Amino acid sequence: MGSPRKSSASSMVKAVFDHLDSNGWHGFTVGINDDVTHKSISVKEEIDTEQEGIARCKFWGYGSDGTVSANKSAIKIIGESTDLFVQGYFQYDSNKSGGYTVSHLRFGKKPIQSEYLLNKVDFVALHRPQYIGQYDILEGITEGGTFLINSSQKPENIFRLFTRDMQETIWKKKIKVFAIDASTEIKELVPAGSGEFADLVIDPILRLKGDTIPVSRMPLNGAVPTGTKKLEYRGVPGNPAIWIDKLDFVKEPYIAEPYIEYPPSCSGCGEVPYIHLVTQLYGDRMMIANATCCTSIYGGTFPTIPYTKDSKGKGPAWANSLFEDNAEYGFGMRMAVDSNRKQLKTNVIALIPLLNNAPLRNALERSDVI
Repeated sequence: MGSPRKSSASSMVKAVFDHLDSNGWHGFTVGINDDVTHKSISVKEEIDTEQEGIARCKFWGYGSDGTVSANKSAIKIIGESTDLFVQGYFQYDSNKSGGYTVSHLRFGKKPIQSEYLLNKVDFVALHRPQYIGQYDILEGITEGGTFLINSSQKPENIFRLFTRDMQETIWKKKIKVFAIDASTEIKELVPAGSGEFADLVIDPILRLKGDTIPVSRMPLNGAVPTGTKKLEYRGVPGNPAIWIDKLDFVKEPYIAEPYIEYPPSCSGCGEVPYIHLVTQLYGDRMMIANATCCTSIYGGTFPTIPYTKDSKGKGPAWANSLFEDNAEYGFGMRMAVDSNRKQLKTNVIALIPLLNNAPLRNALERSDVI
């Protein structure tokens, strides 16, 4: 049902039963917009199956800000020190430090059996105001709910920070708004004019609206453009090898630009400088077979890639193998390249006698292909 790792809520389950009750057919999906096979069924009714009186809280934070840790501690204390039942689900951005986090907390007087993320929420806390306009912060907030925002603005200016949709939600649902000043960082969105893939795929995913993307917009062969991590403005694009210039015994340092930028690795990660250096040496002709590990998470999580290209359009080709079989995976890449080159040589040898263009024939005869 749906897609792997996708949260399936009660409304989706009801849609499945409604489908079966109406002489439904096999092979359907729910929760996605499959405009390719047209086998997705629609969710026509939003239902709330949670126990009466349950408290539902959502906290928007970012990696390494302490929000998730604090919420885990809170539900542990409440669960151990009161008669309430507790539950916590935590959404993490695949990026490391600086990625978004959403904490979904439930507190109730009865055992909690809702094994899905919050659809309805009574309390929303926004710890990073830069998310306004990027994510649907107040989605699912209930009538008379509470919204807490971290902002350095004066109280009279707080309401101006919100999008029109947020303002209307606050008006119509009589939401109580509170503000507290806890940070002053600034965050930008994906810049305009970044291309069709950025507009139709990257932008909605970064706004946590990836479920709305039709299947037809997914790359047919699974390939995605490189050099797109910069659209998120995360991490540090700098060259970690600039320290070479400071060494007394290096008279004429040559520091090439790396073919990786804005890697969203953990702060202080020791892997990234090595990757920078190896791309400086071989980046314009690298083929990377990445095992599933930290380097695959910050190196190529859909839809943005930190590996990039030079002014000639050359740069690393990156792919991720499942688990730890990247040596075998890379060997397959090598065999494929050898096979393609062998086929190219066969074709060129067959073509040369047919050429009337002497300069082209001479160039091919002198080339490395023969």
